[in-house]
Amino acid sequence: HKRRMDSSTNEPLFTNVTRDFIGSLDYIFYTADSLVVESLLELLDEESLRKDTALPSPEWSSDHIALLAEFRCCKNISRR
Repeated sequence: HKRRMDSSTNEPLFTNVTRDFIGSLDYIFYTADSLVVESLLELLDEESLRKDTALPSPEWSSDHIALLAEFRCCKNISRR
C-alpha cells in the first residue's frame, strides 16, 4: 500500500506536483460541529503522478490533484 496521507496531521502528503515542487496547497475546510465526513476521493500516489515527470500530464490535465469529500449534516447541539 502506498502512503498518501501524513499520519501525524491526517492531511494529504501533496496536492500539487510539478518538476520543482511537491507539497500541499489545497485543502477542504469544514465545521466539524455541523458536518460529518462520509467519504473521501482516494488520493493518487506520487509514483503514478511522476510517470510523466510531473503535472499537468497527458493523463492528468491540472497541476493539482482533485480533492473531493462527501459530507452529512449533523444536528448542532448548541449554537452560541
